[in-house]
Amino acid sequence: MRAEPQLVVRSWPVGGRTCTLTVRGAKPCTAMQATAEWSPDAPTGFTPAEWTEYRAGRHRAFAEIAAELGVTVAVVEV
Repeated sequence: MRAEPQLVVRSWPVGGRTCTLTVRGAKPCTAMQATAEWSPDAPTGFTPAEWTEYRAGRHRAFAEIAAELGVTVAVVEV
């Protein structure tokens, strides 16, 4: 019997929206995929304050997820 990957979800406010990050736990030494969803709609751009809010929430969410799953996380912005 195969175990399903663990699903981890974190949400945080960004301006008048909510960003929800979903990560499926992966097997050791494999890449994981994170999906960000926005409510009520996806932003078309951020103010400098919203960028700060988004990044702080994202970093907090990934730190919690890394600790929960026992993995190392790298975030690359391009």
